[in-house]
Amino acid sequence: MIAHVLEKQRDFDFSYYLQKNAPLPSDWKNRKKELVEISKTELRPVVFRELFDHCNCSNDEVVNFLEEYTTQVFPKDFLTGCSKNKKVFRQKLK
Repeated sequence: MIAHVLEKQRDFDFSYYLQKNAPLPSDWKNRKKELVEISKTELRPVVFRELFDHCNCSNDEVVNFLEEYTTQVFPKDFLTGCSKNKKVFRQKLK
């Protein structure tokens, strides 16, 4: 199973699934440039505080991403058997 996961992980499009499940703010490109410039000054802690406070994802966004990752990367029979397995998996992720 580890070999399967490692092989499938190479083809997993992390960027696509992150954007799909936990998109960045619409003005992120411009704000990123500003933050990079600010981080070169003594105000670097302010940048980290802003990133931590305002760029957090909700738990549901993280759970959705991890569900997609598991579905795409792990073997198809990883969570099969009954529909309860997927529900329990999602609850444990939350």
